[in-house]
Amino acid sequence: MLEACTADEGVTHVCDANIDAIVTDVEMPGALNGFDLAWRAHTRHPLAPLFVVSSSVDSDSRRLPPNGRFFEKPIDPGVLISELRAALTSTKRKRRPLRRPPSQAVA
Repeated sequence: MLEACTADEGVTHVCDANIDAIVTDVEMPGALNGFDLAWRAHTRHPLAPLFVVSSSVDSDSRRLPPNGRFFEKPIDPGVLISELRAALTSTKRKRRPLRRPPSQAVA
C-alpha cells in the first residue's frame, strides 16, 4: 500500500509503481485534486479500480474515469473494504490470460 499526502504525490506513485487500485479523496492539497489523480491513474492503469471519496463534493459521473466509483463520506470502512475486494476480484478475472483447451495446445 502506498500513501500520498497530495494528489501530485499520488501521481508520482501512479507513474512509478504497479498499482492494483486507487482510493483517493477529492479534496487534497496541491495543484491537483482526487478527480485529476483518478484520471491520471486510469491513463496509466486502465483496469485498476478507482474509488473517489468526499464529504463536500457531490457525485458527478462525468468527472470520473470509466472504472471510477464515487463514495460519499463518511463511509463505513467495512463497506469500502468489501467494495474494494469485489472490484479487485473482478479486475483479476479480466486480466487472467485465456487458457487454450488441451486439444489446441501449441507444441
